[in-house]
Amino acid sequence: MIIFVSCAVLVATVLLLYYIFKLPESPSGAFFTNVLVGHRGARSKTFPFAENSISAAKYAMEHGSQGIEIDIMLSKDGVPIVFHDTNNLTRVCEAKPEYEANGEVGITDLTVEQIKTYKYLKGPREETIPTCEEFIEAVFEVDNKQVLMIEIKEYERSVEMAYAIDRIFKKHPQLYTQANVASFNPFVLYMVRKINPRIVTNFLFYKFIFADWFHYDGNSKAMSKDYPQFMKKLHSAAFASDASLALRAFYRWITSSVWFIDWVYYLCILTWIPSFIGCAILGFHSSIAKDEAFVRRLQSRGYITNIWVVNEEEQKQSLRKLGNCAITTDILFDK
Repeated sequence: MIIFVSCAVLVATVLLLYYIFKLPESPSGAFFTNVLVGHRGARSKTFPFAENSISAAKYAMEHGSQGIEIDIMLSKDGVPIVFHDTNNLTRVCEAKPEYEANGEVGITDLTVEQIKTYKYLKGPREETIPTCEEFIEAVFEVDNKQVLMIEIKEYERSVEMAYAIDRIFKKHPQLYTQANVASFNPFVLYMVRKINPRIVTNFLFYKFIFADWFHYDGNSKAMSKDYPQFMKKLHSAAFASDASLALRAFYRWITSSVWFIDWVYYLCILTWIPSFIGCAILGFHSSIAKDEAFVRRLQSRGYITNIWVVNEEEQKQSLRKLGNCAITTDILFDK
């Protein structure tokens, strides 16, 4: 009897907290249906411009994009910068030994002034990494009807990023009906809509995200290092020669149980997290979208579906026929 009462109280408490803190339903994201979106502007092995550059966005728009996806994170001095890798500048830019003397650096390690000294490996020699505002203004100067998907790659400074997004939307109010804010980080999306409920958000997910974070290779200069800074610190500390036995044991326990953590998290994504944080759009990997019944089930629950990264023409055509999808692709558009 005591166990039954305890369980009932626990369930009632969880439900009460859920409804107390649950955000209102999102504004409509209908502007993000049936659009073809250039992933990081445009990118491929033979592509002549750097991903996430203004040149890549202009190329995408010239070749038929209806939307542009970009990645942003905060510089050391708190400015949203358009860049993908959270821990690696030199995959896309020329190295700067004066900043990398102690190992890899990411956008969050540098001020805007320092970031602007980096040059892309591809594209115009004078082109520098843009701020989010510079990117938005450049896109709308070319096509003020272009849709934007602004993906936040910020995990540590979520609240600071949410306030920065709020300022950008208030400065460019057309974003309310032409842009969604996307992230794998549900907390930052929660804070964005808590601060500004008018913003449309897009919750991104795929299976085994935490397992991916534990596959990090610190010695690879070529790999895309897209995961939280605290993971880099955990990896470095666990493999340090002076790491404590307790830390190494904790690290081994996490790595051995990460499959279970991923399974529980994925189950939460499919049940309550999107409605709790008030998302209008669910963005997920193209491998999951091959199950069209799964896509339809999400759509039947009122979500707009955003599938990434769709580079096979056959799947593009299949999703177009299915309808009500935003298709994010690397391969633009007339090849």
